[in-house]
Amino acid sequence: MIWSKGTAASIHFQVREVTSPVVLEAFFKPFLAPPHLDAQQVEVYLNDQPVGEWLASEDTFQTYRLEIPQVAFRESGEALLEFRTPDAASPASLGRGADRRILGLAMMWVRLSPAGTD
Repeated sequence: MIWSKGTAASIHFQVREVTSPVVLEAFFKPFLAPPHLDAQQVEVYLNDQPVGEWLASEDTFQTYRLEIPQVAFRESGEALLEFRTPDAASPASLGRGADRRILGLAMMWVRLSPAGTD
C-alpha cells in the first residue's frame, strides 16, 4: 500500500498497440475525515485527457473500474495515468493527528486489461 501525497499521483508505463477499449481497475481507499471530509473526488486522466472519475466515500479498500477508449492511448505506446484528488488534505489540517502530508488515496494496486475479457 502507498499513499498518494499531494493532489495527484501518476504512473508512467509503456503499452503495446491498443486495438480496443481498456478496463482500468484500481484497488484503493480514500483518506476521509468525517465530518470535514466525507468523500474524495478522484479524477482519472490518461495522457492529460480526462477518462473518468469516481467519488470514493467508503473508508475501506474497494475496486473501482472504468473503461478507457482506445483513442486515449498514444500510438507511441507511452502512457501517463494520473489520479487527481482535488479534495486531498492533511490529517493535521482536519484535527486528525500531527501528520502534515496531503493525503488522497491509499493505493494497493492498479490493473489494465482489454475490455470484454472478464
